[in-house]
Amino acid sequence: MPIDERTSIHLADLFNALSDPTRLSILSALIEREMSVGEIAAAINLSESAVSHQLRGLRQMRIVRPRKE
Repeated sequence: MPIDERTSIHLADLFNALSDPTRLSILSALIEREMSVGEIAAAINLSESAVSHQLRGLRQMRIVRPRKE
């Protein structure tokens, strides 16, 4: 049974999000534990600005959620 159009759009968006090596590195770091932007940046050797930019896209795609303390 073929998937419906809505599901195919969501899956295409997910695969697009996962196609970027930086986003995959961020997600890989976050699988281990919850981290701040600074911790992620240090873990994957990237600037906080670049990590923040990538996280914004991941939040918009609802792959990650922010949490403020």
